[in-house]
Amino acid sequence: MSEMARERATAECDGKEEEERPASQIRRKESSFTVESKAFEIVVEDRRGKIQGCIVEKKGGASSWVRLGADSLAFFLEGLNLCIKVRRTRWGREWKEQGRVYSMIRGTNRAGGFIRLGVSDLEGKRFCIFVPRGRRDKRGWTTMAEKLKQVLGFFGKKPEKQKGKAVEKVVMGGSYATMVRKPRTGNSNVVAVKVKKEESEGLIKKLKHCVVASWRDGSGGEDDIEKWGKFWAKSWDLKGNLGLAKLNKRKALLEFENLDEARRVVSSGSCMWEGTQVRLEHWSPRSGCWAKGEERREVWVRIVGLPISLWSPEILRRVGDVCGGFITVDENTRSMRDLQWARILVKWRGEARPSVLEIEGEEESYAVSLWWECWPVLGRKCRTKLIVIAGRLGVRRIHAWGSV
Repeated sequence: MSEMARERATAECDGKEEEERPASQIRRKESSFTVESKAFEIVVEDRRGKIQGCIVEKKGGASSWVRLGADSLAFFLEGLNLCIKVRRTRWGREWKEQGRVYSMIRGTNRAGGFIRLGVSDLEGKRFCIFVPRGRRDKRGWTTMAEKLKQVLGFFGKKPEKQKGKAVEKVVMGGSYATMVRKPRTGNSNVVAVKVKKEESEGLIKKLKHCVVASWRDGSGGEDDIEKWGKFWAKSWDLKGNLGLAKLNKRKALLEFENLDEARRVVSSGSCMWEGTQVRLEHWSPRSGCWAKGEERREVWVRIVGLPISLWSPEILRRVGDVCGGFITVDENTRSMRDLQWARILVKWRGEARPSVLEIEGEEESYAVSLWWECWPVLGRKCRTKLIVIAGRLGVRRIHAWGSV
């Protein structure tokens, strides 16, 4: 960046602009301004028809920045104009471009209104800048919108309403609008992978030798599974080896070397261990899964890497409420014995599961991951059936959907 572009005007919100053409294939436009105690630089380049931009925030010798493509620049400008016109304390939007997830949130703190523009790249790294609203003639949002409009206009890109489906949600008492381009699954929080039958044939063949053991009382089974295995192998008089793996607190997977022995054990239906009844059944693709449409009332959620300063019952209760409805906290969380994550139980009816939680303080904000302890949901693919109906007017072909 040239020396000319780095000079700042002494008066706040007085900006400078510069155009550079270092190569015939690259066109470049820069703009800068200051508001309150912050300085902002906008740099946009057109490299062989591909527009890329970067917005830099500087304060007290520290810098932070966000890189945006052409669509994201237009989304950001549209959001700025909306925030300027509409008086709302809480507002936000989310969108995707080239695999990156962008978020734009409007909020307030002691200093006044601000807009947080953030991005999470393909490697999961997060970057963000904060644009203050400003006061009276020193308006940060208005100046940012004007500068962006000028820069985009230089490249012949007219600001227009971007295409996308808006989904309104209520977050902490305000409206949170999510702008997304839907993937094939129809859910922006879902990734899809197609698996071929031959890719899992070897594992499925091995699982035919497996039995799923389940029990209601979790005491003892969670930590003494090896002890259970030795007892079962002796009581069932097994000739072959028995392998064990814990599925969860109340389920274990038993692998029998001899398939006939596995069938003999399952035929008994159940067994007893230290007063606990253990149910036995052959492994199947449905083992450990919820059926699609099955009612779910509550689920545990882990808040991964929650800062220790936020481990308060009031904050955890509010997090639970925005996740569906707070019920209780895990004992390890209550006693702060394990600080890797906070674990809360929330109400759930099968709605979308957010993967990121944003917590905004008065001077800083945090973005932490949410882990939902949900069982896999099993759904059956449908195939098209061709029904031919003969009638007076000829033959009609009707494509109907049937479950397999």
